[in-house]
Amino acid sequence: MLVKPLFYYILVRNLGSSAARQVTVEDRIPLGTQLTGTIPRAELREKTVVWKLGTLEPGAEQKIAVRIVPTNEGQIGSVATVNFVAEVSSRTTITAPKLSLEMSGPEQVKLGRPVRFHFKLSNAGSGTASNVYLRSLIPRELRHPAGNDLEYKVGDLPAGQSREIDLTLTAVDEGSAEHKAIITADGGFSIEHSAEVEVLGSQLRLSRTGPKRRYVGRDAVFTNTVANDSTQPIAGVSVVETLPDGMEFVEASDGGTFDARSRTVTWRIDRLEPQSGRELQVTLLAKAAGTMPCDVRATEAGGDTARLTAETQVEGFTALGVRVPENPQPVAVGETLTLRIVAGNKGTEPASHVKVSVEVPPELELVSARGPSRETREGRRVSFAAVEELGGGADEEYQLVLKAVSAGKGDARVQIEVEADELARPLQREEAVYILAE
Repeated sequence: MLVKPLFYYILVRNLGSSAARQVTVEDRIPLGTQLTGTIPRAELREKTVVWKLGTLEPGAEQKIAVRIVPTNEGQIGSVATVNFVAEVSSRTTITAPKLSLEMSGPEQVKLGRPVRFHFKLSNAGSGTASNVYLRSLIPRELRHPAGNDLEYKVGDLPAGQSREIDLTLTAVDEGSAEHKAIITADGGFSIEHSAEVEVLGSQLRLSRTGPKRRYVGRDAVFTNTVANDSTQPIAGVSVVETLPDGMEFVEASDGGTFDARSRTVTWRIDRLEPQSGRELQVTLLAKAAGTMPCDVRATEAGGDTARLTAETQVEGFTALGVRVPENPQPVAVGETLTLRIVAGNKGTEPASHVKVSVEVPPELELVSARGPSRETREGRRVSFAAVEELGGGADEEYQLVLKAVSAGKGDARVQIEVEADELARPLQREEAVYILAE
């Protein structure tokens, strides 16, 4: 029996829009047949036929012819598998923001003056920068009412646009201050910038010398020294000292003038050379006890100011004394005389518990005694009860009426003693009374 060969065909078509590369077709030889040829030529791998077709462009197709000879009766089936690599070519346009920060401010500023910083945020990229923030870290030498860590919301910054922001601070401490600024945006973007400013102290410097302690009623000389610590001359300097109520103006050097209404002494200096100073003296009289603060302020034409407050402790004092205003006249035996004794306080503070005692000699006899307090007698001694307080500048008078009873050696000595809390030991005075013989 003659067996005729059979042909079947495999059609591979690229229905896509891009090329299919490395196209491979595999077909298993049907059972009950014998492969006798293929177009195009294939590789035989055991019972599998493999065709490597290469690249199929979009819309292209490849027809494969297979010739077999049946070896058994029955149905013949074929299953073909196609493998390929699809290459897709596409272009994507990527846009991105590109932020930059410019920060400017003064190089130097005087203490107490405002400091203005200028920020410029720019987006030089091709996309919008979103959720942009400016953060300002303020050093201790500068101050803002809202604190030392400020954050300003800029928002979205489109491509090609910029935003300008001003920030005003105050210089509060001397030194080199580094002000940092940070900008952040979505996508983890962060950039930092900083600017340094030197905070200068006052060009003027004040100092004062003079006694730290004084007594009421005593005057003292105080010296105010104003100095220029800078490298440039300073013009139009005025120095003003304000006196407390307990100090009285006496005189001032260098043309200083006193205004009684404002209680100020003012000096004017036309020009103060670099690294030099002027000494200005004022004489003050202490009129009351207590702590006396004198405020001194120096100001130059540009507004720079230096100031100090110096305190003087003014104290009162007691100065007790005893005297006999009139020397007693000589007396004969049997005659009487009146002896006046005055205890006085020449100080500015009261003396407390002032007690006067008198010892009468044998040649005299105490007839009567009178004083500001009750007296007691013990033998030849008469004592007056203590006066609780004897004010500054006050006197207390005591009178004794004495009678001469014998001439003795011609004079009799009356012993007077004063005691007080403020005295380390009693004051003693001896007064002679001359007695004439009969």
